[in-house]
Amino acid sequence: MTQPLYFHGIPGAAAEVALAGHAPTDFGTLSTHNGHLIAFSLGAHRALTYAAAYPDRVTQITLISPAAPIRTPADLHGVAGAPVFKAARSPLGLRGLHLGQSLFLRAAPNRFLAMLFQDTCSADQSFAAGHQSQLISVLRDSLLYHGPAYRAALTAYVQDWSALLPQITAPVTLHHGTADTWAPIRMADQLMKALPNAVLHRHEGLGHYSTYKAVLTKCLLAAQAPA
Repeated sequence: MTQPLYFHGIPGAAAEVALAGHAPTDFGTLSTHNGHLIAFSLGAHRALTYAAAYPDRVTQITLISPAAPIRTPADLHGVAGAPVFKAARSPLGLRGLHLGQSLFLRAAPNRFLAMLFQDTCSADQSFAAGHQSQLISVLRDSLLYHGPAYRAALTAYVQDWSALLPQITAPVTLHHGTADTWAPIRMADQLMKALPNAVLHRHEGLGHYSTYKAVLTKCLLAAQAPA
């Protein structure tokens, strides 16, 4: 039995899996060359990049609330993080944004979290209310302690990486909430059409994090089940 390889969100950290009742030790590492990749949110970009580069190491991919490539300004319509992605197209803009986020998070972490979830669906707001301290810890890990990695991941994501999608040979399962405002479900539709072998599971009424919590345990159990 092998452990799946996990790609966390941005901002995010390996410890974010605790939001769904797991620990980083439930997953493998790059050095183990695991066959199953599981990715959350913007982690989908890194997981698919890895799968395209090392197809012989990947047997299946599970994407939860994935963010699709941004090819045109229209792709950002209705995306809650649109200002972040626009700023990430400029190194100076991204540094300024990151500085502002860091200062805000240090000064008023609860207000920072409330701002992030203010326009999300009720399922996500309930999730945030029940995981406030854990979410703030994950945000601090990413924005305050691993800032260069955060900026590098955003810079890579906002490039047009749609050309790598047809290169993915492993089957892909997507899970996406119909009420997701951070990565609208049309992003999952876009990925499903571009990937050669993909299936999409829609989760009615769920958002970005509520979908994550609802499906991660099932995905992990399925990944670790004997063949």
